[in-house]
Amino acid sequence: MGLRTLRFDMRRFMESWKRWVTVGLASGMALVGAGVRAEESSATMRSVGVDVANFRVGPSLSDRVLYTADLYYPVQVLRCEGGWCRTRDFEQDVAWVAERLLSDQRSVVIKVNQANVRAEPSTTARVLFRVDWGEALKVTERKGEWVSVEDITGERGWLHVKLTWGLAPEGQAEDAGDAGKAVTP
Repeated sequence: MGLRTLRFDMRRFMESWKRWVTVGLASGMALVGAGVRAEESSATMRSVGVDVANFRVGPSLSDRVLYTADLYYPVQVLRCEGGWCRTRDFEQDVAWVAERLLSDQRSVVIKVNQANVRAEPSTTARVLFRVDWGEALKVTERKGEWVSVEDITGERGWLHVKLTWGLAPEGQAEDAGDAGKAVTP
């Protein structure tokens, strides 16, 4: 009789344990999700301030390089600690970069296959040159839905903001969902 009682108690214990583990996992996931949302809500936009920057798996020179980015490449800084910043780019890649390699310079990256850079902020203005997907440009001015940009060679012109990613918080949606779509303006 004592053995039977022990088995019954063990079953109850296991059932109770499973419930607590499930509740604990669910609570932990909710807290992690809340932490990610809090991290994103305090995010700021920065750009690469050197010719080339390495973006790494972790906050250390010994961590593997995920990708490199050129001057003016914009990133959303999620948080900084110990001289390193955790960032997200227009493709939603999350990586770490040395904080000293970032600048407060406003910039954009082209999120469509190709974009027309125009002489004036208008779809009827003359096309000065074209820029390809992933190219980063310095922002020098904004007029409504248009930005005056400059590339690394010094060429200047106007781009419609819907062709870009990286502006905040002036009403520009910063998602990578439109990456790769055809150019319109």
